[in-house]
Parts: sequence; C-alpha cells; structure tokens
Amino acid sequence: PGVTMTATGVEYLSHPVAANGNALASNWLRPFADIYLADTCPSLVSPDTCLPAGTYTARFTFTKTKAGLTTTVYYPVTFNITD
Repeated sequence: PGVTMTATGVEYLSHPVAANGNALASNWLRPFADIYLADTCPSLVSPDTCLPAGTYTARFTFTKTKAGLTTTVYYPVTFNITD
C-alpha cells in the first residue's frame, strides 16, 4: 500500500556489431496488450531487415513512488538470437 510503479520506457543498451544500421537493433521489444514481445524479423518478405545472431540487451524503466519519494527502477532484459 502506498507504492506506485509506472512504466516509463525501454532503454536499448547493446547489440552485436553485425546489427549496426539495422533499425530493429534499438527497437526489438514491441508492446502487445499488457506484455512486450521480442521482434527479430518484422517482414518475412524482406529478410534483410531481420536481426543477426548475437546478444542484445535492454532495460525497462519504471518510476517508483513511495511516501512522496520518487526513484527510478530498472529491469534488465537479455535477448540471445542464435543461427
């Protein structure tokens, strides 16, 4: 009681060098209803837009408020794509 958590966004932290220039490298978590899905290949018609194999990291950010004090809370996400 008396604590609120508000989702404030996603911060993309790292991706493999092979993903440089790929728009999904900093946008692979997609909101869907009340969850997020990892999206590796938005268009099967154009496979050159797919993310290459490797490790991708991000973190969800939340604002926590308790007794009038606000702090930022992070929840890490690691996404591994294999060939």
